[in-house]
Amino acid sequence: MAIVWFIRKGTIFRIVLTSLQRRREEGGLELIDIEAKYRAIFLTKMREQGARDRTLTAAWLQRWNLRKPGGNPPNILRIHRTLKYLRIYALEWAYLEPKTQDGTPRHFKRRVYRALRNMAKMTTPLRDVRVTQIQPKHLWGNVWNNLHSIPKSEVLKSAWYTMIHDLLPTNTRVYRIRLLETEDCTMCGEKDTTFHRLTECGAGEEIWECTRIRLAAIHRTDRRRILPGWLLAPSSLFWPRQRHLATLWILANLVYYLTQNRRTLSLEEDIDFLRRARCKTY
Repeated sequence: MAIVWFIRKGTIFRIVLTSLQRRREEGGLELIDIEAKYRAIFLTKMREQGARDRTLTAAWLQRWNLRKPGGNPPNILRIHRTLKYLRIYALEWAYLEPKTQDGTPRHFKRRVYRALRNMAKMTTPLRDVRVTQIQPKHLWGNVWNNLHSIPKSEVLKSAWYTMIHDLLPTNTRVYRIRLLETEDCTMCGEKDTTFHRLTECGAGEEIWECTRIRLAAIHRTDRRRILPGWLLAPSSLFWPRQRHLATLWILANLVYYLTQNRRTLSLEEDIDFLRRARCKTY
């Protein structure tokens, strides 16, 4: 649970853990299945101790005839109910392949974990990512690939990941769960949506327009063709790759700056922030 607390600390809106266990190409973070991991460690440790002679674990496994592969499905009711850990051991090992002679212990543990995780997926499938269900028309495969293509910085990815998943605690979202009496912005009185908070409120509008001009120069196009979707769901692919990565880097830094420094926004500070970010990156 410590991992869960670390991921969710200080947040109002959260992503279901089973969604985070999805691959990065599917909108997740490839988070480990904690329960399957613990079970894999328990089973392999029990097996290691049971393989040693003159140990208490080996004696218990020998008493219940668990040192060799049992039948499938296993008859766990023959084991006394107070020995729950032995019942779990007998039940899980009936569906796992034994260790091979040429395999390393680490490889064996990983194989056990993958097998347990696959069995868990069959009983409890991974949840679909919420934002893909709300807006199914977007090319979400491109969005996730673009997100994880940002050069170097995991901080930028985390900020953009939060924004793409619509996890920002805007007044509109907080109003829906009845924690606020109004969905209007406290700074300007307009409806406080994600796009409004990033690009329409205060100095954010000026910063967004400056960014559009910068991106239009990079792509040799009119700034009106730089759409809000580039921020909220970046599914576009550009050529050559250097231009593509530069675009993603600018947008990711913009999102990070606007979400972290809302009360002290200014165009000059944003330019200085980009200059310092560029020095850190290169």
